[in-house]
Amino acid sequence: MDTDSILPLLKPADWNLRKEMVCRPLAPFPARDMPFVTYGWDHPHTFELLAHDRANGASPSSLDPLALAHLRARSASWNRVDVKLGWFSKLRLVVCTDDFLAAERILDGEFLREAQRQLRANMLAVGIPRRGMLMACDGARSKEDLERFCAAVGGQFHRAEAPPITTTVFAVIDGGIVGHLEDGGLAAGMKPHVADDADAIYVQSITLEADGARRAVICAGGEPLELLAGRIRREFATLVGKYGVALRAEVAIIPDLTPQSAELDAWMPALATGLSELAGELGLPHDVHVGYGQP
Repeated sequence: MDTDSILPLLKPADWNLRKEMVCRPLAPFPARDMPFVTYGWDHPHTFELLAHDRANGASPSSLDPLALAHLRARSASWNRVDVKLGWFSKLRLVVCTDDFLAAERILDGEFLREAQRQLRANMLAVGIPRRGMLMACDGARSKEDLERFCAAVGGQFHRAEAPPITTTVFAVIDGGIVGHLEDGGLAAGMKPHVADDADAIYVQSITLEADGARRAVICAGGEPLELLAGRIRREFATLVGKYGVALRAEVAIIPDLTPQSAELDAWMPALATGLSELAGELGLPHDVHVGYGQP
């Protein structure tokens, strides 16, 4: 087994392959939706997971130091976001979204300590709602700010712009996870609000049998493009769950609903790359074409 480039990857609590793959809970205490830490290799358009039958006796405790060292070798950074709350108040967050494995930085104590220094916080509230996103705020500033942060984490989770991980918000002190923060159901309550945001987006799939495979064309349109991308990813993930490895999917952007622009021209190749990577992560390694107009 090659461990020279092995990396960690977070999976949700209901992940159906947890018994077949080498993994462990993110933290050693019960929580509402505790993710699993898995291990594997990041390839173009897919992440190859390490199964027990290939592990040669390797355990999470033996893989953790190697995976963390390789994770730290990747480029990632915190960016500050100030959310205005009325005239005189704001909620300050730091977010990391510049790496496919951004959420996995919750394993990197030094990276978390840097967020704690930037926020001048005694304790962090940290969210890992979906693949490629890590969020943090001052976890001890006020109950109201904590509730707003939990709602933001829940919103990112339910938008499904990337594979979801958890709505659980973790308490972090000096780079280590010390507990989780109950949100009083705020995360679950965000789901209908996210659904309301999707009213301006149209997504419909057409499927047919072709050469022993299930061909699917996802017809989609609307704005903003960020929200449209999230709805397309969600539809694609649903199709993968329904048809499995037989699926061959493509996306057709509807001109009447999505005016052509320079932003759209740059957005479509990025969406195609993201969907191809998502296909690989879901066990369906094939390129997904995104076109404008009729498929």
